[in-house]
Amino acid sequence: MPINNYGWPINTGLPINTGLLTTANNTSALLDLARVYQEGKVVKADFELALDYLQTAADIGNPVANVRIANFYFEGISVPVDIDKATNYLLNAVGLDEASLLKKDAYEYVTTYDSKETMQSLIEQYNNNDPMAAYRIAHRYTNGDITSNLEQNVALGCEWLTRSFSLGYADAYEELIECLQNNYLPNYYLQQPVEVIALAAKMHNYDVESFIAEHFYWPHLVELDYAKAFKYFNLAIEVGDDIAMNHLGVIHRDGLGTEINLEAAYPLFKNSAEMGNEVAMHNFAMMLINKEDNDSSLKQVVFWMQRSAQKKYAPAQFELAKLYLQGRGVERNLEISVSLFKGARSQDMEEAECYIIALNLIQSTQRGVSENGQNLLKTCTD
Repeated sequence: MPINNYGWPINTGLPINTGLLTTANNTSALLDLARVYQEGKVVKADFELALDYLQTAADIGNPVANVRIANFYFEGISVPVDIDKATNYLLNAVGLDEASLLKKDAYEYVTTYDSKETMQSLIEQYNNNDPMAAYRIAHRYTNGDITSNLEQNVALGCEWLTRSFSLGYADAYEELIECLQNNYLPNYYLQQPVEVIALAAKMHNYDVESFIAEHFYWPHLVELDYAKAFKYFNLAIEVGDDIAMNHLGVIHRDGLGTEINLEAAYPLFKNSAEMGNEVAMHNFAMMLINKEDNDSSLKQVVFWMQRSAQKKYAPAQFELAKLYLQGRGVERNLEISVSLFKGARSQDMEEAECYIIALNLIQSTQRGVSENGQNLLKTCTD
């Protein structure tokens, strides 16, 4: 059987002794394997095999697998494009998972692109103050809809977006801003992106200043402007916004649009972490580990990394996994390390992949495979 340098078979099925697929019901392992074969980084890419693993996980009842299979059919990855099949997989995901983000994303995609609804039905729903009906009408005009005999009319689609937004569909704000930026809504009462962002924040019950600041910080829908982000984050921390505290800490730590100021960053991360912000917990721990490497400091590092990792924050899972691998601040434990690396990788943290493969190979009893794992581990830490 041909194998690559890491002891994995090339395009021939399951990896050798990786421990990734321990039981038939291990959907997390199936998702990992599907990703490995889809990305083709440590084995030759095989989309059909990736789809097989995803289908197995979907059959067991994994909602994430259903969403990923839907993407295969939406994009035509190794299968013909089939919108109906893709939609059915998304509906399966909605039924299987109550997690708000997954359910929201799948539901909104299905309701937006349901081509079986007539325009008359949608207008009736809109007249009953249904914002999603207005949103679906907007997309039919924006994209054109053969089944309803609608020619593409972006300007009219934008008008319907304003109606959806006015009825309370806050997430229409992104497309609404794009309409404004492309001059499709010259008479709309809101003309500045910041005005639309602020109203969307109020509709979501978000902190308005913090929400505006994040758009300048990333940037999203507006041009990057650290000075404006700094201004709005400072306004937000006055009312105790932990997210703003963390972002402001990053600005000071990295010198984004200002001079690096670690002394200013330290209390911002600490206060945000103490308020329960998992990202700040990780950032505070990283400041501690870089500040002084002693037993007392490492205990604090482990404490905050564990709290952050418990909230499924991938960078914290990754850093805590390295601490368990190295035995720094905790007793060395490869099983816990692998579990944490897998948690990080399941959230698309690609650098964890190398460690997962290496540590599984190291724990193999097959001759020569463990040595391959040790060699691979050295490259992971480079």
